[in-house]
Amino acid sequence: IMSDGNILVAGTITTNNSTNICMTKVNSEKLKQKFWKNVISTPSNTFNTALILDGNEIIVTGTHIISGNTSNIVLLKTMTDSLSTIINLNEYGLNGQLESTGFDITNDNGYVFTGSNINNDNSAVTLIKTRSDGNF
Repeated sequence: IMSDGNILVAGTITTNNSTNICMTKVNSEKLKQKFWKNVISTPSNTFNTALILDGNEIIVTGTHIISGNTSNIVLLKTMTDSLSTIINLNEYGLNGQLESTGFDITNDNGYVFTGSNINNDNSAVTLIKTRSDGNF
């Protein structure tokens, strides 16, 4: 729920064999009334995992499937307006199957991601910590 009392819904949308992150702002009292819907220009085949509202910014994490055996974690920071202007887009990969399972904002305004990494039939928990700009 946003500070104005409306609801922000994030998910994925597939068009023309490409999957992207999609966000919709709806009126909390009239759930059928949409204020806006926007498909974010993320790398093709990106699925969102989690969303955090931080003031006027939306921070989304997800998984970008590059090929059958290769995927990366994606961090997207955008505005809560109808344009969904991208402020920052970062990708983190380990040359394996890295999938995002969640994230949070840390005390220093950076980010911490949890995920799983499957490499050569071995599975491992992944933890990534970044600065506020999304870099290590």
